[in-house]
This record gives sequence, C-alpha cells and structure tokens, in this order.
Amino acid sequence: MADVETKYPLGSPLQHVKICEEHDSIIDILCEECYAFICSICARLNHNGHNWVTQATAALQRRRGIHEYLHNVKEEKISKLDEEMQKMVSQMEENESMCDTQVKDLQRHYDDIILKLTDIKKNQEDVLKDNLRKTNEKMKNAKHNLEKIRKSIIDIMDFMAENNSTMSDFSLIDNHRQLEELLCEMNRYFHKCGNTAKYIRGEYTQDMLEFMIGHIVELDDICHAETNSFKYVEDGIAFLQKGSQTRLFTWPIRVLQNRNTDICVVNLTSDTTGEIVIVTSSGHLKTVYSGQDLIGRFCPFNIECDIHSNILVTDPTNHTVHLLSPDGEFLKYLLTEREVTCPSAMSLHKSTLWIGDFKGA
Repeated sequence: MADVETKYPLGSPLQHVKICEEHDSIIDILCEECYAFICSICARLNHNGHNWVTQATAALQRRRGIHEYLHNVKEEKISKLDEEMQKMVSQMEENESMCDTQVKDLQRHYDDIILKLTDIKKNQEDVLKDNLRKTNEKMKNAKHNLEKIRKSIIDIMDFMAENNSTMSDFSLIDNHRQLEELLCEMNRYFHKCGNTAKYIRGEYTQDMLEFMIGHIVELDDICHAETNSFKYVEDGIAFLQKGSQTRLFTWPIRVLQNRNTDICVVNLTSDTTGEIVIVTSSGHLKTVYSGQDLIGRFCPFNIECDIHSNILVTDPTNHTVHLLSPDGEFLKYLLTEREVTCPSAMSLHKSTLWIGDFKGA
C-alpha cells in the first residue's frame, strides 16, 4: 500500500488535468500550426487566426488512421532506418579493411626507406673510408718529404756550424740561401697537412624516398670538379673557367677580390711553384702571372690589393714582394735588399704595408 501511495501521491493513476500557468485555465486546445497545447484564452490572444482544434477533436482524427500510420512508419521509416544502420556496419567493416591495407602499405614504405637508407649509409661509409685512405696517403707522402727536408736542414746546419770560419763567402751565402729555401718549403708543407674528409648532412623532401644526400667533401677534391657550370665558393671564386672544362686552379690557397671586382687567387701548381690567377667577376680568365726574372722558383704565398687596384704578392722563396698592375703585369719589386727574410704574412692599412716572415718577425 505504501508503494502505491508513493507512485501515485493523489491515490489514482489517472492523468491530472493540465492548467495554463499564464492564464490559470484548463489546457484543452491544440494549435496545429504551432503544434502547441494551449488554453482557450491563449487561442484568442496568442494564436488568433491559427488553425487550432480541441484536444478531443485532434485525438479523434489521429485515432481514425492510427493503424495505417503506424504501419507506414514501420514499413517505410523503420525499414529505411535498418537499411542505413546496415550500411554503417558495412562501412565500418570496409574502413577497418582499408586501414589494414594502408598499414601494410605504410610498412612496405617504411621497409623501402630503411633499405634505401642502408644503401646510402653503406655508400657514404665507403666514400669516407676511401677519402680517409687518400688523405692518409697524402699525409704519409708529406711526412716522407718532411723527413727528407729535415735531414737536409740538419746536414746544412751541421756543415755551416763546423766550417763557418773556413768556408768561402760564396759557400756561406749559398748554404744560407739553401737553408732558408728549405725552411720556406717546410712551412708550405705545414699548411698542406691536416685536410680531412667530412660528411655534410643533407635535407630531405616530404616524400621520404627522395633524399638529398649529403656529400663527402675533401678540400683537394673541390679543385677538381668536372662540370660545365661556373662554380663559386664564398665570394664568387671560380674553379672552372666559365663555359669550358678548363680548370683554373691546381691548389688555390689564397683569394682576394680587387677593387675593380676581379678575383685574384694564389694558385700553387706544385709543392714548390705557383702563380697568380686573375679572373673577372663574370668568370672569365683575365691573366696568369708566373714570376719575373727570378733566381729561385716563383712560389707566391699571400696577396693584397691597394686603393689603385694594384696587386701585391709575397714571394718567400725569393725574399721579395711583387707589385703588379690591376691587369696582372709586373711593375717592380718592393723588397730588394732582403729587408724581410721569407716574407709570408702581409696586411695593407691605408698607405702602410705590414709584412711578416715565417719566423713571426
């Protein structure tokens, strides 16, 4: 009995009559246009002109065709709903199958990338090891030559120390000159040693199978590029003459852009000889200077340009500085009495030329 009273507080399961909260009147009308339950006052004030009927009339109209209506809902709406739900189930199954296929494709793509990277890694390792072998071979040869130079220096030093008081002036000067040349040659080897192979990382595109692989770079290899293009390094330095396969340089060690935009390069042609190569800013060879009436071999070491675009070149082997015109023509020597022995370093500040030798003086 207690349960019935709780479920039906008024003691009856009958539906209570609904009252309009606005007008405190019984709600017994249905507005067909607004599909709202209203009272008679709402019908006159708020729904005037609308198509409204009493709830009893509306219910009677619906009861007359309820079975046909429910049948149509069941046959049309429910059937269509079941069909759409079945389509969703099929689509979910298809999505799962498609996902599995894409996962397999991704795995194959991944395997291709790993295989390609493995090949790339192997190739790069081979190149690195080959460059290491070449570099160490050069170092080995340089060490062998330095050992020979060292022995010659020691022999001349011992000879001069033992025979200083008895040797002729000519012999003293000649041995002294040979010793200085050996010392200059030794210092040139110091600058040649120490070039090692390097691996430079490259970037890759969004398509991970198309990589821009980094290159193995060795300093000497840059000077032997084989291409028809005009190659630049830093401030427009050309390693190939524009429009040809002619190599401009053997071993460029110094570079400077003149005030007239020409590129001036100290280029060693062997361990003990060199030249000055002048190239226009557009990449065409202008001139090559190979020395002027020298006692020893011309082996330039440093280069500067003055405010008039004249070119100054240190020549340690012949203990002098060459002054060239902007077109690379010899003008004169700046050092003629060996004021500086083996001039190497050089700096031009305004009208003052600073020169240093291999000993730091």
